[in-house]
Amino acid sequence: MTDIIKDYLIEQKGKFADEAKQYYQEHIDSNLGSGHNDSYDAFRHAYVSGRFTQEYGKIIAHILGNKHENDTENNPPKEENMDKWNNAVGRYYGDKFDTATKLGDMLKDALKEPLKNQLSNL
Repeated sequence: MTDIIKDYLIEQKGKFADEAKQYYQEHIDSNLGSGHNDSYDAFRHAYVSGRFTQEYGKIIAHILGNKHENDTENNPPKEENMDKWNNAVGRYYGDKFDTATKLGDMLKDALKEPLKNQLSNL
């Protein structure tokens, strides 16, 4: 991957993560918690993956999400699997809904009923 493309994708990831943070604080809980293995972490993973899906398609979002998880150092297998699962949930909703707000709304609902909607935190 060229540096220009890599830098652009990192910028996009940051933009989508900022959107996730703003949505979460405004619509779910103003307290973000630790952002590690909690509901905000699950939401952020799903939201970012969903936004990549909306902008670039499911295949690209899947490749980028897996690359990120595979490249994360010291990521225990349970956490990696949880993150990949939440990324998959995000791709599913990102493919169904074409706006960031609707994506956030659907993921908010998924957090309320994690077993039904399958958004997971440890």
